[in-house]
Amino acid sequence: MCDNMCCVTASKRPATVVVRVGNNRPDLGVNPICARYTGFIEEGRPLFLPCTSTMPGAFASIHLEAPPTGAPLSICEAYVYTDQALPVERCPGFRDQPLANVATYNGKCYHFYPHRPLNFEAALRFCESRGGSLIDETSPALQGFLSWELYRRHRNDPGAQYWMGAVRDPRDPSNWRWLSGCNYEVKAMTLERAVGQDVTISFWNAPGSNENCSRFDGSKGWLWADTNCNHKLNYICQHQPSSCGHPERPPNSTVSLTSDRRVSSVVEYRCEPGHLLVGAASRTCLPSGFYTDLPPKCSYIECGPPATIQHGGYTFPNTTRYYLSSVQYFCQQGYVLVGEGTLICDLDRKWNGPPPRCRAVTCGPPVEIENGQATMLANSTQYGAVVKYGCSPGHLLVGGPHLVCGDTGEWEGEPPSCECE
Repeated sequence: MCDNMCCVTASKRPATVVVRVGNNRPDLGVNPICARYTGFIEEGRPLFLPCTSTMPGAFASIHLEAPPTGAPLSICEAYVYTDQALPVERCPGFRDQPLANVATYNGKCYHFYPHRPLNFEAALRFCESRGGSLIDETSPALQGFLSWELYRRHRNDPGAQYWMGAVRDPRDPSNWRWLSGCNYEVKAMTLERAVGQDVTISFWNAPGSNENCSRFDGSKGWLWADTNCNHKLNYICQHQPSSCGHPERPPNSTVSLTSDRRVSSVVEYRCEPGHLLVGAASRTCLPSGFYTDLPPKCSYIECGPPATIQHGGYTFPNTTRYYLSSVQYFCQQGYVLVGEGTLICDLDRKWNGPPPRCRAVTCGPPVEIENGQATMLANSTQYGAVVKYGCSPGHLLVGGPHLVCGDTGEWEGEPPSCECE
């Protein structure tokens, strides 16, 4: 979480500003400290305050701790950024339910229905028909979030009431149970069966009555109260996210989805040529409304010019030197390549091996002929060398007098012969 704000202090002394994040309301000063800044605050200049660690909470507040007196803090604008909050756009959407009536907290969606009062069973069936449920869990953090959402929606109607999904246990009237995962049936507004989890953390407004259903009571600061199941109240439907939204697309990448962006869909990443995929190649949409893992990165990799070789050269088949490109070595005529002729640009931005070398082509000793002799015109049998044949006295040379060492390492042509005159 971070804040971006412009502040003015009347004092010329250094100020200490503290950001707190938590679920306590209205006493925001007891929430944990997210960030602290001590220094001069310039008028009109934004102040960026990142949290030192990930902190859950429905409320972020800014406090001036020093100077202690006579120095007011004037905030022009405040922005709160987080990559952990679930956008309402990932929640199930209904044509008759505006986004303004939807809120998210801790990976779940909450649809508020403030103007459609129903009795308990009808509200429960309505939520189920839309794939949700009445509120069937709690914690101090969730109670703080819900009470704030209800408060801000009913500032001018503090007596509003909302159903919640906790019912009295008919086997033990002193006990309350959540409806989540239970088999139940409401008849004549009395609970026939309830086998859900016990309500172990509660926020009741004492004293209570002997009714079987429960509600958030706006007249009591949105604490809980037991209620006649036949009353018609507002209600909140709790849902799991229906999608993970559009996946992030890193630069120099392509993104493909195996289906839509709904829960269990898979997104696959590929990098453009010359880039290495760093991170997960695929991510799955979770029931929390977020994809698994962080989006990968596409890192550009390019190798330097290849090493030159004597009596040879190289070409680039793809005219590139980036990751997975190849270089092809060749030798001049009369030379043969020794070593690996094709190298690949590797992860370390180097070609994946030493360059080859060009070795001169040589022919073996020339063929000897009867009644004659072979004479090398140069002291070498390398490619291009010439051998000259001659005959002994009294013999006549039949055939060409010269053979040349070819690029295959063989003498080109047939050796002559010497016949008697």
